[in-house]
Amino acid sequence: MTKTCEMDPDDRKRLRGVLLYLCGICIACILTGLNRKCAPGFLKVPLFDVMQITDTLFMLVFTPVSLIFAWFIFQLYEGARNKFNTILFIMGVYFLGIGFGMHDPFNALHMYKSREIPPDILRSVVYFDDMLGHDLFFIGFMLTTLSVAGAEAARPYRSSLPWKILIFPVLMGITAGIVVWRNMVNENTSGDIAVLLATTFAAAILHAVFKAGSIRRLPALLVLYIAYGGGSLATILHWAFRRF
Repeated sequence: MTKTCEMDPDDRKRLRGVLLYLCGICIACILTGLNRKCAPGFLKVPLFDVMQITDTLFMLVFTPVSLIFAWFIFQLYEGARNKFNTILFIMGVYFLGIGFGMHDPFNALHMYKSREIPPDILRSVVYFDDMLGHDLFFIGFMLTTLSVAGAEAARPYRSSLPWKILIFPVLMGITAGIVVWRNMVNENTSGDIAVLLATTFAAAILHAVFKAGSIRRLPALLVLYIAYGGGSLATILHWAFRRF
């Protein structure tokens, strides 16, 4: 069995911050899911031309807040000491930004103005919406996530965390996993699921490469495995059972 021992003050302080910021990301994830699936009517009105308030909240509020919390976790694990890891995080934020800048406005334009757009221009709108915008967003998502995962894997806690503490990242992971499942299961989101599974697999490789040891020393990775891996598998199983 994995042994636990008393944490030193530095680890305890770092753990409090990591759990707090993970909770912030989890809350942003929940709000994003509710904003996308259960938004009241007054949030469906246009705010910036064709973009609704819901689109704007996702692009300009929930995602930046999540990235700020991810950066705080990255800093707590001293990820910036590794220049390569820092570059990954910065490039991830950059690709997320240009991915959002392409996908969200063109998605709104495609949804609400497609009948008014000439066919040759509509092809470009679809390209920036469903292809390039998505791809750049996925690249940014993976880079930022894996830079934080790598920072934690490179500096795990010295001792395994007790289950009375680990229950919090477990619950956060389950909650975020439910949000993933709820947002993916009734749409054509196989590409999104593939990205989530690829990110989970890449995080597991980092876990092994850094020889970080027990998952009980890695609360952020624990949340990632449960949320991305568990949410994706739940979605795939749902799809599979629905076929019968």
